[in-house]
Amino acid sequence: MIVKVNVVVEFPLGAEFYHTLDLEVYKKFLRFLKSLTCFSVNEKCSECKQQDSCQYNQLTGRNFTEYPGVFMKIDRFGKNRFFAQEERRFTFYFIGECEKYSDFVELFFHSLRQSLWKNPFYLKQIQKERVDESICSGTTIEVDTVVENDSLHQIIQNTLTSYQVQYGLQSTFSCESLEPDREMKIREEPCFLGTRKVRPVGKIGTYRGEKIELPKFLFETGIGRWNYLGGGKIAIKNTFDEREN
Repeated sequence: MIVKVNVVVEFPLGAEFYHTLDLEVYKKFLRFLKSLTCFSVNEKCSECKQQDSCQYNQLTGRNFTEYPGVFMKIDRFGKNRFFAQEERRFTFYFIGECEKYSDFVELFFHSLRQSLWKNPFYLKQIQKERVDESICSGTTIEVDTVVENDSLHQIIQNTLTSYQVQYGLQSTFSCESLEPDREMKIREEPCFLGTRKVRPVGKIGTYRGEKIELPKFLFETGIGRWNYLGGGKIAIKNTFDEREN
């Protein structure tokens, strides 16, 4: 099971932010999550003697050295200025067994006391729903944001295997082969998450195969090591449903 929590806020006076809003909210949420689930908040995860039994360490994929099971939909180039009464949506994902922590999102937004960096907001809606895990088939995958420099087949396999091993999520995919039709190297600016510095360096592109079958949730969560930073956004083209029509 994958659960997403959609949160809608309204800025009654408008708002202005000076950094990527999704990413900054995610960082703030991580600090809140750590305060509730970590044995030693001020200690580095890599040096903590209790890291193997720490809930925070597990939820964040061993402090982002692996695949986190709790993350947000991140738009690195999203809107940072809002007019009066304009709304903004935030989306959180909880993979497999992490679902039991999904109620923390509501607690987090109430803890903000209707203010994001001195910009007042109203909490308009919090909605929880399951993400579609059915299979979608096609012949072309477009990778729109950065993934690591492995084969695309291996990136998808690593993502699904990690979600199964770490969070108990059962899913499959299949394809005969995936050949690059177009590929471009990407180097993004570094990002700091707590004590960890992450700098995505990889590729984007278009890849073709005779028959590609992917679980639909990957189109929402993304694939690869940096999906929690907005990486690995994919779309499948030339679906068999489209050709039948």
